[in-house]
Amino acid sequence: MEKLLTSHQVAKLLNVWPHTLRRWEKEGKLKPLHTPGGHRRYKESQIMALIGEEITVIESEVAAGENDGNGSNS
Repeated sequence: MEKLLTSHQVAKLLNVWPHTLRRWEKEGKLKPLHTPGGHRRYKESQIMALIGEEITVIESEVAAGENDGNGSNS
């Protein structure tokens, strides 16, 4: 069985607020499972895929010279 993560665990991994996860859910970026009590749980594989997508975007921006490494764009 796949490991499920709480909203707070995912928020900490992604360095975002839990509210951001709810917004991403509304936007269709994340699809949590809901416990019988209404709590959100996220599949670890879904979160790891999201992290991989973010890394790919950052690497693409750096390769294209869109990010100079100090947080500002060229």
